[in-house]
Amino acid sequence: RGILQAIANEEVGKGNNISIGFGRMDGGENVIIGNQSMQSASLIKLYVAGCIYELIQNGEMTSSNEIESLIGSMLKVSDNDACNTLVKKLGNGDAAAGMQKVNTFCSNHGLTDTSMGRLMLDFNSSQDNYTSVADCTAFLQSVYNGRLAGSDSILSYLKQQERTGKLPAGVPSGVATANKTGELDTVENDAAIIFADNGAYVVTVMMSGLSDTASARETIKDISSKIYDYTQKN
Repeated sequence: RGILQAIANEEVGKGNNISIGFGRMDGGENVIIGNQSMQSASLIKLYVAGCIYELIQNGEMTSSNEIESLIGSMLKVSDNDACNTLVKKLGNGDAAAGMQKVNTFCSNHGLTDTSMGRLMLDFNSSQDNYTSVADCTAFLQSVYNGRLAGSDSILSYLKQQERTGKLPAGVPSGVATANKTGELDTVENDAAIIFADNGAYVVTVMMSGLSDTASARETIKDISSKIYDYTQKN
C-alpha cells in the first residue's frame, strides 16, 4: 500500500487523476488506492463480453461463430466496431437496450462503479462509459477463478492481447499476462492478470485528466514493475 500510495501521490501532484488496484488471486491481499468511477475507455469491453456469455449460458442469447469471432476481436485487438455490433445484438438491434443489458449485468454482479452510456467512438453522446479499479480487479479475479460465464474464453482472449505496452511491459518477458487496455485523448487505463511464478495476481491502473499520455504509460509500466518485484519478495 505504501509503495502504491507514494506513486499515486506523485501523480496527483502533477494534476493527474489516478486509481490503482492490486489483488492476489488467492484472496490473501487486496489493495485499492483512490478508487473512483472513471472514464473506462475500452475497459468497458470486458463487461460486454461477460454480459454476452452470461446471457448465452442462461439461454437468452444463442451462441454462434460470428459472436465468438466478434468477442475475440473486441478483446484481443480492442475492435470498436466489433463491440458496437455486439451491443446492438444484445438489444436485438437497439443499442440503448443492449447497453442496458450490460448495465444490468454489472449491477447483478455488484460492479456498482461501472456503467455503459454510449457506443464506442460515439463522442457526440452526452453519456460516457465508466468503471473503477475495484470493479476491474473484482471482474478479473472472478474470470481467473471461473466464477463468471465464459471465464475460460475471456481469459484465453486476454492472453492473446496485442496491446501489451503498459502493465505487461513492466514484468519480465517470460511472465505470461492477460490484459485489456483503454485509452482516450486524456485517459490511459490497463487491467491485467499477471501469472507470476509464486502466484497469479491482478493489477488495474486508471489515469485521467492527462496532458502527457506517454508519461502516464511509463507510470503504469513502473507500477507494474514495482508490484511484480514486491510479489516476488512477499
